[in-house]
Amino acid sequence: MGIFAIFIVAFVFFDNNRRGAINRPNPKVYNNTRDNSVFQVENYIKKYSNDPDSYESIEWYKVVNNTDGTFSVRHIYRGRNVFGAYHVFDHVFYLDQNGQVVDYESMAR
Repeated sequence: MGIFAIFIVAFVFFDNNRRGAINRPNPKVYNNTRDNSVFQVENYIKKYSNDPDSYESIEWYKVVNNTDGTFSVRHIYRGRNVFGAYHVFDHVFYLDQNGQVVDYESMAR
């Protein structure tokens, strides 16, 4: 009887926690609390840059949750350009509702 009661209490506790997690909003795109980075953008830069090993983050801005459910974030970083010279890039990245980078634009510096 005692084990059965413990099982019921544990089931109710874990079941309520699971339901709570489903109901809480969980944005797909967010700034990392440690360094403000956005992992989808970092992965995109490392995948499509000329020299992924030369990537150095300089500054991250706050992720903006747009009214249409998409996201945007500005990021300043260093990396090697096509000529092998280091360059500072200042881009706004646009991400869809699933957190995939779909476009970016260069900010005038």
